[in-house]
Amino acid sequence: MILIELVKGGSILDDLRKRHSTITNEEKLNNMVLGSAKGIAYLHSKGCIHRDIAARNVLYTNKKVAKISDFGMSREGGIYRMRRCMKVPIKWTAPETITTFIYTLKTDVFSFSILIWEVFSNGKDPYKGMTNTAVKKIVTAGFRMEIPECPYGIANLIEHCWEQNPDTRWSMDEAVQELESLIKKEAAREKIHSMSSKRTGQSSKRTSESSEHDDKERNWTHSLKSSKFTKSCIIGKSEIEVEQRGRSKKGKFK
Repeated sequence: MILIELVKGGSILDDLRKRHSTITNEEKLNNMVLGSAKGIAYLHSKGCIHRDIAARNVLYTNKKVAKISDFGMSREGGIYRMRRCMKVPIKWTAPETITTFIYTLKTDVFSFSILIWEVFSNGKDPYKGMTNTAVKKIVTAGFRMEIPECPYGIANLIEHCWEQNPDTRWSMDEAVQELESLIKKEAAREKIHSMSSKRTGQSSKRTSESSEHDDKERNWTHSLKSSKFTKSCIIGKSEIEVEQRGRSKKGKFK
């Protein structure tokens, strides 16, 4: 028996299509993709094959938490052989399952790769315009869709999850580990970028202050040149400039 909470907010697919222009890559990665991956990994740890992983079957709460749903096709155990012809979501189905009608945990991993594709294509239909028959032919022959624009490392994750050979295809635990690693790297990259921007801003401020100081000194010496102290002013100006250059140079190398 599976108990499922009541979720308000619809599916990930609904959310992608409603507000695709406002969803950040950070939310897609941290909430939608990693959240889904952890949910599937949990099912696998309990010996359950979902068999229908897709963005439409992952609920998305108002607090932006992904929840795996629709267990109508789910089966207990690590392997399930389909004994009769049934309607299945071909565009999300692994090549070995298409040809043998055998489902394993790795079938879900392949479906997860299509879910990632859906997320980063903002809810587009996979293999749009193609029939199930055409999709069967190209997928079993090893062809895949073009990977949409996505953050660093996600393309590599997709490729490992839709690997043709199920033996070399990643497990969901490996997918979760990779996602967590990518998120840490992205956070570190953002921190470095933020620190760099802050230093650039401080440097610009110092340069601006230095320029303003130079202007004031030039105006001061110019006014003195017109007085009877012209000669001494020129000497004073030279000393001021040397002193100021020393300060500017020191500031630049900080």
